[in-house]
Amino acid sequence: MAETRDYVSHFDPEVYLKSLYESMGSYEKGDIACFLQNTLHKIFNSEIQFGEKLLDIGSGPTIQSVLSASRRITRIDLTDFTPKNLQVLRDWKDGKRNEVEKLIRYEMKLAGDSRNVSERESEVRSKVHGIYRIDATTEQVFKESIPDDPQYDVITSSLCLEDVSTTLAGYKTAVRNVSKYLKKGGYFVLLGVIEESKYRIGDYIFLGTSLKAEEIRATWREHGFKILQWISDYPEDAAESKDVDNFFGMLAKKE
Repeated sequence: MAETRDYVSHFDPEVYLKSLYESMGSYEKGDIACFLQNTLHKIFNSEIQFGEKLLDIGSGPTIQSVLSASRRITRIDLTDFTPKNLQVLRDWKDGKRNEVEKLIRYEMKLAGDSRNVSERESEVRSKVHGIYRIDATTEQVFKESIPDDPQYDVITSSLCLEDVSTTLAGYKTAVRNVSKYLKKGGYFVLLGVIEESKYRIGDYIFLGTSLKAEEIRATWREHGFKILQWISDYPEDAAESKDVDNFFGMLAKKE
């Protein structure tokens, strides 16, 4: 099986969606996708006043990072690096395809939302305004177009920043590049993995940065953030596809 960092050529969004959500809901403790939704629900269901504008960094081909947030936020911008993922997001926004139903249903269950899935999905669509191509490794993160006002009250990012490089220095660069779009006093919601060096999607193994928990926390503190919450869990099925020790969620405030 080939190792790669070529996301444009080798990352298949359809294979990714299937692998991420195939077992969702079968056991809440052990499912990676469930852990992400549980953590995001816990953070966005708090009494914190998050503001109105949210930027999701590295959305991939899914709205998983913004579902819970969309209950509190009025404007959401999605981003990704690969054209294939961006096309999936645009097709979803245009109503040409739907998000994975298991994901929507799971988030609705967490929120105690008894509406039908299509109504909930339409609500989220109405809050997504922009879909942008980005490269977190470069100082000018936005590539083909830039939001009119690229300053946000909240930034979310799930399973992304540790994979834009293979070194701690590269991770720190990505954190610096993306965090400048967050307003002072704003909140960064990060979900990722501790000590991951690679993960498999389809026929390819994608290489990332293996980071210890304290290296992650120290990086964010170095860049002017106060960590408010650190949530950690071990998904039982992670070992099937990832070289990973732990998944985590972090809520940090820009000081």
